[in-house]
Amino acid sequence: MRAPHVMISRRTFLMTSAAATAAWSRPAPTAGNTDLASLTIKIAAELMRSRSVSPVDLTQACLARIEKYNSPLNAYVTVTVEQALATAREREAEQTQMARSVPRNSNRPER
Repeated sequence: MRAPHVMISRRTFLMTSAAATAAWSRPAPTAGNTDLASLTIKIAAELMRSRSVSPVDLTQACLARIEKYNSPLNAYVTVTVEQALATAREREAEQTQMARSVPRNSNRPER
């Protein structure tokens, strides 16, 4: 089956091309990135799993970004800072508890 022919204006094409170029020219977020709020979900999850970043650190970085940009953008109606931090602290406590309950030589077969 053939895709329908779609006409776009020159202006739309140029704006889309410019946006794509800008997105591709930005450096990709990496594990070494110092701006936690700009990490992808995948990288943030890997860093939390490896305990390189805590859920609280990541949440604080995201809240700082919201505080910085929300005024001019008005993107959020309500920001629940205390609830977000409380949830992050709970996740951090769960991580700590799970790490303590795993035996050190759990990969070693029993004899």
